Amino acid sequence: MDVGAGRPLGCFSMRRTDLDDHIRELMKPFAHFGASAIEHSVFASTDNAAFMAEGVPNLIMLQDESSYFPVHHTISDTVDKGESRDFATCAATLAAAAYSIADSVSRFGRRLSSEDVKKMAAESKVDVQWRAAGIWR
Repeated sequence: MDVGAGRPLGCFSMRRTDLDDHIRELMKPFAHFGASAIEHSVFASTDNAAFMAEGVPNLIMLQDESSYFPVHHTISDTVDKGESRDFATCAATLAAAAYSIADSVSRFGRRLSSEDVKKMAAESKVDVQWRAAGIWR
């Protein structure tokens, strides 16, 4: 969860279309919250970038950003700007998803090879951002 505390809408797969079936299954219990979308965008400005660069499957919660970016990293970016129900829904969704992944008999996707990561990074142009952040050489 790296996009504020807006209500959950689904997951960013970080260009990992091979995870779609896993994500759909994972998100089934949250469909009644409206959390079923899969966004394949990839971006480097997140805490999971180092995992992405190593090919480790990872997700970021896709959230309603409408109330987040007007105050993002400003003096107004305080906890009172979030809706408590949305934040509670996010926390419950994250906890249940983490438990489901941890309790699964199979792995949540495969680790990408270094060649697959290089290809994904070049195609999405995230390699430029990773280099600037010191994550990628």
